[in-house]
Amino acid sequence: HAEFPGIKTFVTLSPIPGFMDWVAAGAHLGEGVPGERLKPNLKLARDAALAVLKLESQSWSERLTGGWHPDLASEEEKAALLSLASMYLGLASTGRDGNPVAKFHLGNGAKLHLVNWAGDLSRKGLRQSAGLMVNYLYDLGSVEDNHERFANGEIVYSRAVGRLMAP
Repeated sequence: HAEFPGIKTFVTLSPIPGFMDWVAAGAHLGEGVPGERLKPNLKLARDAALAVLKLESQSWSERLTGGWHPDLASEEEKAALLSLASMYLGLASTGRDGNPVAKFHLGNGAKLHLVNWAGDLSRKGLRQSAGLMVNYLYDLGSVEDNHERFANGEIVYSRAVGRLMAP
């Protein structure tokens, strides 16, 4: 910050390792999610998103081997993956098995800002996160409060991420 005193916000572009493993395992929201954070329609949205992906009939690695790519995804698949990624990062990342990259940034006071479609089209990016990437926003005026909230089990996220969770 000393090098650029005029800059008050920083944004990362970060990977989402473990996301598709979490989806394949049933997208459990975890016991660590406070009840007030679970919108009434959240589990319905999760179940609907999982139904769109149909991973019970074909695994994610089989889909990738078969040529799945974000450019070929239907709008329903895109919405399902964005919704599930928002849930994974915005709700399930406080637990012991939460996303390590999310824990790093959120623990340092960042806010979960945006989930980006087709941000990482590498083989690894498609395998671990369906090509999704995430922006974490560091607003220097909010970093300390965000850190405290995360330490108390709450993830601070933008309205855009909240809307993706349960559209």
